[in-house]
Amino acid sequence: MLQDAATLHSREAKLTGQANPPQGSLSSQAEHLAAVNEGRASGSSASTLTGTLSSSENTDPSTQSAADRMSNFEQASAEVGDKMANNPVSVTKDDANLLHSREHKAFGETSKGGVASQAQSMAAENERQQGS
Repeated sequence: MLQDAATLHSREAKLTGQANPPQGSLSSQAEHLAAVNEGRASGSSASTLTGTLSSSENTDPSTQSAADRMSNFEQASAEVGDKMANNPVSVTKDDANLLHSREHKAFGETSKGGVASQAQSMAAENERQQGS
């Protein structure tokens, strides 16, 4: 289920042109439901499906931890995704490794063809270009 949510996130990001689709989007809802299914988040609050969970509502440590991991992934996706979209030659191996690490922590795995995979390919191509 996490793989499906990650794939949906990646495809939605490509479709919208945003590295980080907005809260409440289809992919953010899928990611939340996947976390609920794995017991890493609570499904009791409707606000969690819309991305409007405030810190005062989120008192469960396992839910907060999952939210932190997702937030860290989304932040890295936004930063590296911006470089990928606007200045692809500036994407480095460190950028790709950061994104890969954050995606793995958020979802428990990385998706083939996902944003981290794309960043790694872009960074490898940039290294080849600079080495020539």
